[in-house]
Order: sequence, then structure tokens, then C-alpha cells
Amino acid sequence: MPELKERYINLLREYTKNYSEETLYRAGKLSKELVIAKQGPEEIIQLHMEAMEHVVKEFPPLQGPNVVLNSFTLLLETMMSYGLAYREYIDIKNKKVNRLETYAEKLETANRALEQRIKELTVVQELTQALGSSMELTSILKLIVDKLSSVVNYDSCSIYLINRTTGQPIINLIKGEQKEAPPHLLQKAVTGKDSIIVPDNTEECTVTYLLVPMLIENKVTGLIILSGSSKTTFNDDTIKLISIFAGQAAAAIERANLYEKTREMALTDEKTGLYNYRAFNFFLDKELKRAQRYNHFLSLIILDIDDFKILNDTYGHLEGDYVLNELAQIIQNTAREVDISARYGGEEFCVILPETTREQAYTIADRLRKNVENHIFTHSDKKTTSKITVSLGISTYPQDGNIKEDLIKMADLGLYRAKNSGKNRVAFSQ
Repeated sequence: MPELKERYINLLREYTKNYSEETLYRAGKLSKELVIAKQGPEEIIQLHMEAMEHVVKEFPPLQGPNVVLNSFTLLLETMMSYGLAYREYIDIKNKKVNRLETYAEKLETANRALEQRIKELTVVQELTQALGSSMELTSILKLIVDKLSSVVNYDSCSIYLINRTTGQPIINLIKGEQKEAPPHLLQKAVTGKDSIIVPDNTEECTVTYLLVPMLIENKVTGLIILSGSSKTTFNDDTIKLISIFAGQAAAAIERANLYEKTREMALTDEKTGLYNYRAFNFFLDKELKRAQRYNHFLSLIILDIDDFKILNDTYGHLEGDYVLNELAQIIQNTAREVDISARYGGEEFCVILPETTREQAYTIADRLRKNVENHIFTHSDKKTTSKITVSLGISTYPQDGNIKEDLIKMADLGLYRAKNSGKNRVAFSQ
């Protein structure tokens, strides 16, 4: 059997690289030897699972789903050839009529087991294809529990993801009757990095939990947890199947997190954490169209730090960055929840104020001016402090224009007037 296993691993490795018909033909011939070796469908499925786990490790993590997907063709060819070889083997070995029924029953049992395994593998294939086209975390999690319910009986299914800050598992999705696993079981599964089945006897009611970790490069990124009322609900086959699901889920979740992080980086200013110039233009376009559609006001504040060059020349650009970051926090804290704050460039910032009149915008801008004026800015050494002021310009739709460029131009003119009028003040374009 070890020799057959090694040959099957080589066939799977070869097929994942060239997908040739010759490899499939050799897999068909190998199935006849499996029949002679008295290996049933269950053993063949097990052989394939072990071979697939072995071969997947030879590929980068992001290619794992494709390797799993392509391996199914080889497995199905082996199983179909096995079925033909098995029937031939039965005919040759069992000539007596009185033994045909016995072997027919065995074949029927094998077929049922095979059908179940093929169903499971088909679901895994469908999951792999679906996950490959999804980048949204909620959709990925829902897809996983939905596919699981088609092949595994459970009372509830929960998916926990590891919080990157605290390292603790946090529940993100639950399907079925809510039965959250006890905290000590969660910790055991995370630290042990292995699947566990635990009966929980509480209040004269036995609940069985199956906890399967989702791993990326041997690091637990989450858990799939099933619960059932029967101790026999989950077996080794279930664990193997859920482990495959967990592997696919971990890779898909990692891709989704990377996509979200990349998207955030594309819209966020690295120094201040506010939206960047690109995001500012996107949101101003969006809010202006909404204001035009519903006949609402829309105001824009552009502000600039007064004499920022003097601060940079005195303390250095690194300390200037500290001031910019602290100013961004003041802007964020002063703005309303519906407002959109962004760094326009250099020491200039802007705030988009949806459904806000000219007078309301002035009140908000002046409050922001006072908050900055009264704030003591702390430098990197935590000892040196400084104070700054800002000048602010305001424009409002529709008074100052109907297009984005006009609103920016008029707010900029207001800022110019504030600077020329003595700084540390709020002004309109006229």
C-alpha cells in the first residue's frame, strides 16, 4: 500500500502541473491495482485526501484552491475506473449465484459511500469556485455556512475570526440555534491549532461541539464551530471534510482582508489617517450629486495652518508631522458624524458638510478654529509643546456654484481672504 500511495501522490503532483490525458489514463490503471489490493472507495477517498494535503504544501498558499479544484478530475477518473474494475473483479471472483447478492449489497454500500463522498467533494469544488470570485468578508462567511449545511448535519454553525489586536476569537456569523462554545474551548482550539470534539454536559442536556481552526501558514486566523445534540453527530470523516472547508475559508478570508486593507490604503492619507485627496474628490462628487437630486444645501470648508513653515523651520519636519496628525484628530473630533474630513495636501485640510447651510457651516468652521487655537500641541519628546492657528474658507452649494470645481475655488478664495485679513479666522469668498 505505501508504494501505491507514493504512485498516487506522484500522479496527483504530475496532473496539477500538466493536466494531461496520459496521467488520467495511468490513474485509471492504478485503480485496478487498488481493487486487487482490496482498497475500497473509503480508502481511495482517504488516499486522495492525504495525497492532496501532501501536494498542496508544495504550492504557494494562494494557489491552494486551484490545486484542490484540479485534483477532483483525477479523483473522479480514478473512482470511475475503480467502479468498472471493481465490478469486473466481482464477476471474476464470484461465480456462484448464491454469493452474488452478498457482493451486490457490498457494492451498493460502496456506491452509497462513494455518492456521499462525491457529493461532499462536489460541494468543496463549488465552494472553491465561489470563494475565488468573492472579496467581501460577509458574503464569504455566509457562503461557507450555507455550503456546510448541505453536507453536514448540525444544530448550529458559528464562525469566529481572530481579532488582530487582542488575539481573541470573536464571533462573526452564526447559523441555526445559537449555541456559543464556552471560552475555554475556544482558547484550547486556538492554542492547540487542531480540531477537537467536546461533549458539554450542562443542565442535563448534552451538546457536542466540533471546533476546527482555520490556518494560514500555521497561524490560526479563525474557527469553524459546529454544535449538535448527539455525541455521534461528528466523526473523523466530518472533521476531514470541515478541515478542507476551513482551509479554503482561511485563504478566502485572508484575500478579503488584504483586499480591504489595500482599498483603505488607496483612500487614506498615510500621515493623518484621514481620507486623502483622491477620496475627497470622490465624496465631494457623490455628495454634490445627492444635494442636487434632493435640493439640499452642501457646504465645504478648506483650512490651512497659519505660518506652518515657521514651525517646520523651528522644530523640523518630523515635529511638523506630529502637529499635522494631532490637527487631524481635532478636525475629526470637531466634525459631525455625517461630515467627511480629508487631507487636501501639505498643511491644507477640508471638511465636506452634507445638508449644511452657509450659516451652519460658519458655526462649525469657527468652532473648529477655536478648538485648534486653544489646543496645546505636544511634540515627539512628550515635553516640547507649541500652539498653532488655522485660517478657513467656506463655500456652499448652490450659492457659490453648481459644480465641484466652483465649490473648491470659492472655498479657496475664502481661505485666501482669511489669510490676507490677519489669519486665524473664517471667511467666505466675498
